[in-house]
Amino acid sequence: MEYPGHFEVRLVSRNSGIRWKKHWVCVTHTLAGEYVGLEEVDDGFWDVYFGPVKLGRMNERILRIEDHKGRTVRRGSPTAADPADAV
Repeated sequence: MEYPGHFEVRLVSRNSGIRWKKHWVCVTHTLAGEYVGLEEVDDGFWDVYFGPVKLGRMNERILRIEDHKGRTVRRGSPTAADPADAV
């Protein structure tokens, strides 16, 4: 997979994360062994892509990737229940 030259590119490890400035950031175990691209969009904020698909936005301050609603909690977590997400 190739990314534009201004992207930072990181390999997702078998443990589901990437190294970022000597810290660990969880991405997803589904992409283990794949490369993701990060594009800086603001100071300390990076959009995270797998190919053309935007996965979310990484916040360097908290070292977490947020979804499109700004949530950092993963589904399946007891605190992840959000009645607004019920379909």
